[in-house]
Amino acid sequence: MEDTFSNSTDHRTDYTVLSLNQRVKELLETAFPYPVWLRGEISGNPRVTGRGHMYFQLVDPSVEGGFPEASIDCALFAGSKAQVVRDLAREGISFNPVEGMSVRVLGRVDLWARGGRYQFNVIKVDPAWTTGKRALALRKLLDRLRREGLLEKNPSLELSSLPLRVGLVTSRDSAAAKDFLKTLDESDLPFEVFASWASMQGRDAADTVRASLRALATIDPPLDVVVLTRGGGSQADLDWLNDELIGTAVAACPRPVVSAIGHEIDSTLPDYAAHTCAKTPTHAASLLVDHVGGFLTDVESLASLLQSICLPRLAGASSSLKATAERLRELTEIGIRTDLAGLDGLLHRLGDSVAGEIRGMEKRVDTEVERLAYLVPAGRMDMERQRLHSLGERLESALRQRISEQRLLTERLESEVRRRSPEDMLALGWSVVRRSDGTLVRSVSGIGEGDRLDVTVSDGSVSTRVENVSEEKAGEVE
Repeated sequence: MEDTFSNSTDHRTDYTVLSLNQRVKELLETAFPYPVWLRGEISGNPRVTGRGHMYFQLVDPSVEGGFPEASIDCALFAGSKAQVVRDLAREGISFNPVEGMSVRVLGRVDLWARGGRYQFNVIKVDPAWTTGKRALALRKLLDRLRREGLLEKNPSLELSSLPLRVGLVTSRDSAAAKDFLKTLDESDLPFEVFASWASMQGRDAADTVRASLRALATIDPPLDVVVLTRGGGSQADLDWLNDELIGTAVAACPRPVVSAIGHEIDSTLPDYAAHTCAKTPTHAASLLVDHVGGFLTDVESLASLLQSICLPRLAGASSSLKATAERLRELTEIGIRTDLAGLDGLLHRLGDSVAGEIRGMEKRVDTEVERLAYLVPAGRMDMERQRLHSLGERLESALRQRISEQRLLTERLESEVRRRSPEDMLALGWSVVRRSDGTLVRSVSGIGEGDRLDVTVSDGSVSTRVENVSEEKAGEVE
């Protein structure tokens, strides 16, 4: 039998490298005349050329985690790449292929004749396979909830300036709960945390999270904010929270909800329905601490501003009050001195009058005694003299008692006058009202609506503006 592979001197049947590659290319095109779908996992980081072409490898990963069972070079040329980006964008997906991503792509089997490189030219990427059916379902659910207006309900609530009463929904004894509570405790702010424990993954997640949110909404007095949080985990673990029941419960919560689920790169349904989205449990606590700290800073700034405005005014009012009190004291002392002088004169006149009456009576008694000496026997005279002496003592006692009563009356009048000093009158609740120019207000006449008045009381003064003026007739009571 003739050896087909014998060395021949006729070189006309030889293949060149290019012709051989072209022949293989034709065979591939014959075997795969139409585009085919290819599944695999991206290996390494895709390389993009200056012209916009992208090159990467797809592999069948080893079950045991070793070397891939198979690999193929893939090319996504600039023209096809632009179309892929547009197609994914319509589904709300950002095209960002990375190592380890599982993809399903449509393309043609090809061989580059000049390089002899066998490759798969990608023309389309399946979004449902690339991002997973759960991710697509989440986007569709978000679109529907957004159309129904549920995603705007909780974000429209106003967060309290001082959110110190905090509701917490998370797993009992979880790392998320410990991190959140530790951050609040380290702030030294008076936070009150009301925890309602729930399953944050598994079949009970939706029911327990919804029940916890409803329970916290009934606390009285109401909470300021509710934090829904859990730590990181696999996408499958986090997908349990992408339940419509949880999303609607967050939207319906009457208190602002802070969602802090997973790590910074994770996104779940509560993140879109909540008032605020935090990266981690610790970040959620830090947001509340910063919010309260900002409020306290604002209060301190306002207090400093108020102090700078009020202190000069209080100093002026204090000076005005002291001047008014001094003037009232002077006027009162003058009145007291005048009243005391009048009382002294009255007592003096009363004493002179009584003394004159006593002297007159003594003269009349002496005259009667002398007259009776001729008419009445000596024994009778002694008796009458004793009776007259007794009457004189009684008269003197009565006069002394009358003088004592007048002195007591004078002392009471003096005490009453002193009791009406300005300091005592102000302490009793009276006040001094002045116009803006400092003049005293003695009547409602001359006062109009909108006039500014300064009212001095026992411990300070008040500036006020007249809203209504009414005149009351003497003796009338409303």
